[in-house]
Amino acid sequence: LFRLNKAEGISDYLDAMEVYSYPGQNFIFADVEGNIALYPKANYPVRNATGTKKQGKYILNGSNGEDEWTGYIPFDWIPHKINPDQMFLASSNQRTVNTTEYTKYYTAYAFALSYRGRRINQILRNISRHGEKITIERMKEIQTDYYDIGAQEFVPLLLDVFDAKYPTGVSDSGEWELINKSIETLKAWNKSRNRWIMDKDLIAPTIFDTWLQIYGNFTLVDEIENASLGISNSIVPELTDFLENITRFNPTSKWFDNVSTTAIVENASDIMLIALNQTMEQLSLDLGNFTNWRWGNYHVMDIRYLEGMMPEFNYPQYGCSGSGRTINVAWDNESVEVGYVHSGPSMRMIVDFEALSNGSIYSGYLSFPGGQSGNPLSKHYNDNYQYWKENEYHKILFPRSIDDYPTNEIYSTVIFS
Repeated sequence: LFRLNKAEGISDYLDAMEVYSYPGQNFIFADVEGNIALYPKANYPVRNATGTKKQGKYILNGSNGEDEWTGYIPFDWIPHKINPDQMFLASSNQRTVNTTEYTKYYTAYAFALSYRGRRINQILRNISRHGEKITIERMKEIQTDYYDIGAQEFVPLLLDVFDAKYPTGVSDSGEWELINKSIETLKAWNKSRNRWIMDKDLIAPTIFDTWLQIYGNFTLVDEIENASLGISNSIVPELTDFLENITRFNPTSKWFDNVSTTAIVENASDIMLIALNQTMEQLSLDLGNFTNWRWGNYHVMDIRYLEGMMPEFNYPQYGCSGSGRTINVAWDNESVEVGYVHSGPSMRMIVDFEALSNGSIYSGYLSFPGGQSGNPLSKHYNDNYQYWKENEYHKILFPRSIDDYPTNEIYSTVIFS
């Protein structure tokens, strides 16, 4: 890390990467010369074994020496990119390489969901395709984006299944009233300017996200035989990607069959509709009247001091936009606590390399939850929290020496001798 912090160019960055060992990190690089690079760097062990079950994913027999480490993946063989033709790089901790193409070594099995990475790449490809210049304001828009690729992929499939099952529609009374309202709300979302935006003031995101959780559980839990293993469980972060894949390309997969209904073999369409019914029950129980189903009522940011052991020092709660699948992430782990969000962007940072190369010290923008002090009694304990909440940024300085600091930016000076 010392070498990385002292790096003056891409060669220094690569030298630092070669000796870095642990913990594994996605190291993104950019400089004023226009170089960019991405290394998901760690010391990846090579084992004296074959097959993914022998690669550290499961408990192995350590007594016979068959599964011992024989070394590490050579530095040049770690998947990476330097100055790619597409002229951009992006990572949201998603899988970085196609395992059907990268077959020489085994790297890992657990990655973040693909949706944030897909959205970032979607935006950057469109910018590149249209020759758009990325401004500071445009980058702020990207970092605070609430578009949910998961909604884009799943909701049209659910609507198609519903319309195929009920081509003439359903009653607007009795037990069908909430289902009818929900389907119409999702259809309106699909046609609106806010399509697939997980906006805290909308009802559609609440219906979609709750349905997706239930659909995933109804599909997978009976086979896994572990009712606590929900789709949002961090132990299996790629389950939603897997669910999307089998829903789209293998709707008669055995995963969809409810093992308790021996006389019926369910498919994806059956489970989608069963999950929709359960969604109505769940949201009615949790939120009551349909008009109360706004996403911000069910998706509450809750940043706690010392994991909530001293609640008087917690930051103020608020209904928030986003999801675990949006660039501006707000992850609500349903296996931990329904309705509360305990995870968001730990930092948003933008660096203007053009301004930096022109000698400006005001070349960066930063936003992070909290404050400069970890002392709850300090006035700086949460003085950045409101900026972060409202998707606003502070300017940050990149001085080359102490003489570059404007006098009005100096709060105090300490001289060591």
